[in-house]
Amino acid sequence: MANVRLAIANGEFEKENLEVELKQVPAADSINLLASGKSDISVGAPDSAFFNGLTAGIDLRWVLGNYFSADDSKAGLWIRDVDGRPGAISDLKGKNIGAIVGSGSVAMYPITQGFAEAGVDIDDVKFQSLPAADLVTSLENGAIPAAWLSDPYWTRISGRSGYTFAIGQPPAEPFGGIIFGPNMLEEKGDAGVAFVRALVRTVNTYLAGDYKADPKMAESVAEAIELPLDIIRQTPSMVFDWEIREGTSDRLQQSFQETGVFKASQILPESEVVDRSYYEEAVGKPAGQ
Repeated sequence: MANVRLAIANGEFEKENLEVELKQVPAADSINLLASGKSDISVGAPDSAFFNGLTAGIDLRWVLGNYFSADDSKAGLWIRDVDGRPGAISDLKGKNIGAIVGSGSVAMYPITQGFAEAGVDIDDVKFQSLPAADLVTSLENGAIPAAWLSDPYWTRISGRSGYTFAIGQPPAEPFGGIIFGPNMLEEKGDAGVAFVRALVRTVNTYLAGDYKADPKMAESVAEAIELPLDIIRQTPSMVFDWEIREGTSDRLQQSFQETGVFKASQILPESEVVDRSYYEEAVGKPAGQ
């Protein structure tokens, strides 16, 4: 969301002759709003609702990646320690894990991989949907034994005794970003390229490298995403990257099938999920390359 908010604040959409109105809605409502034509674009992630919408015949495409965490970030699954020892994935059998959109979250991709590596069946746990700000509180008071904590929320428990970092995000692989709905895909193609071009320019201008090392930029990001500056500075700069990696959509679908929230019998081919042509045109990449 930081890239979109910074683009608005710095007039990047205006440079493309676009009027952009940003509305905060529950993640569960975004696909329905796209399908009904009440919104054109979703800023978020290709979660299970996105894939279920595709199988239901809604014209949707994931057109732009967003970011991945820095190597020293500890965004991911945190587990409460048990009886004075580090918490382990095996301790979660029969328990609830907190996540922003529950078992439909894109966090299921690294979580299912982590559980498989630990030899624990993902069906042995349940996922509880909680707002991002409530996940840490619920973990602290013992309401849940584990939670997926994104930037910057993990900083509230990192370094404190009683918590173990268990699963991180896949390296160098964005699994969120921009989703276009029927309005953009069917009627507003040129506007779609202009929207993406504004975001690419925003990343290159304001969010490249260690952007938080620049005090003015750190302040701009804090203001844009409405978080205190000291919290922003506690986390390493995220790596903003608009390119969608080959195979990510397959891995997301597989994780949703494992957690039972994506009922399709077969994985949708990437050509029916991802459309890279918008950012390829925005950066001037020749067609077919």
